[in-house]
Amino acid sequence: MLSLLATHQKQNRTQIINKHCMKIAIGTKNKVKVMAVEETLRDYPHLAESESDAHAVDSGVGGQPLSMEETVRGAINRAKNAFNECTDCDYSFGIESGLIEVPYTKSGYMDVCMVAIYDGSNTHLGM
Repeated sequence: MLSLLATHQKQNRTQIINKHCMKIAIGTKNKVKVMAVEETLRDYPHLAESESDAHAVDSGVGGQPLSMEETVRGAINRAKNAFNECTDCDYSFGIESGLIEVPYTKSGYMDVCMVAIYDGSNTHLGM
C-alpha cells in the first residue's frame, strides 16, 4: 500500500517537492494505532520525514464492527474524516479493527484490522 503512495508521489512530484515535508493525518487518537502508522512511515525513506497529526474522528460504524464490509467502511470513514479535519495534509490514514465470521474457530469470529489511505481523491486499502 505504501508503495502505491510512492507511485502517487512521483505522479504529483511538482506538488510535493515544493513542500518541506509531507503531512499525514491519522484518523484516531489511539496511541497504539498512531504509533503503528508512525513506525511504518519511518520504514520508507520518502515518508520518513513526514509530519503526522492524530485526529479523534468518527468511524461511522458501530463500536465493534461485525463484518468485513463494516470494518472497511470504518477505516475509509476515518481516513476521509481525518483528511477533512486537517487543513493541509497530503494523505490520511484510517485504521479500523473488527470481527469477521470464520468457520471452525472456537468463537466463530476472528479479529481483522483494515487500513485506508486517502489522498483527497483516491482510497487505498490494506489488511
